Amino acid sequence: MTTTIEKCPTWGGGAIDRSDFWETVVENGDEQNQKVQGIKKAIEKYYLALGNREHGGVAENNAFQEIQDILGLHWEQGKIKAHLDKHPKLKPFYT
Repeated sequence: MTTTIEKCPTWGGGAIDRSDFWETVVENGDEQNQKVQGIKKAIEKYYLALGNREHGGVAENNAFQEIQDILGLHWEQGKIKAHLDKHPKLKPFYT
């Protein structure tokens, strides 16, 4: 049996019709999935270090550094505070 797939005319073929709903993926879906898998791996390595009775603080720092690298985030003195000072309505999202 063959399934006929109709491409969405307004999405330029990036979505397909699957039984009365349109399904699409983000352009960088593979990249995002790789980041999520990398973060999962970093956390699992942390769990493994704890299971091997390694120093928890060192293992946590290693995992956190790896997650920052995956996300391209690194701490800069005063950056978030300055951002919140300019946008005080965002403060509840950070507490």
